[in-house]
Amino acid sequence: MAYAFPVDLYIYSNRIVAVLDCPGMTPAVELLPDDEVRVTGERGARADEGFMCPPVVFRNVGKYGREFNFEGYDTSKLEAELDNGVLTLTVPKRPEPKPVMVSVVRADRQLPDQGTEQVAKAVAKAHVEALN
Repeated sequence: MAYAFPVDLYIYSNRIVAVLDCPGMTPAVELLPDDEVRVTGERGARADEGFMCPPVVFRNVGKYGREFNFEGYDTSKLEAELDNGVLTLTVPKRPEPKPVMVSVVRADRQLPDQGTEQVAKAVAKAHVEALN
């Protein structure tokens, strides 16, 4: 990628917003593994003919790109909007994981001479007792 899109990032409590300048092009947004997002685009030179001399060009012509790592954000719910050459990416924050309780079964409730089926029943019973 030859040129990087100019970008502003806005971080809110529930989302992150990236605003990229993309005048004269339709950018492509690609979701990558590990919460990464790639934005690419290309601006070509004007195809005007009939110049008396070569044109003076101050705008960058060629390929553009920018990659983001939105760790902690849910890129599968990314929203992209292009308006007047400005691309706005909105990515919601991933909800905090809730703790999960795991019941612990005491190993000494099993008798060594019991069969596999009886041990399984004893473990299941202990599990039910632990939940109550």
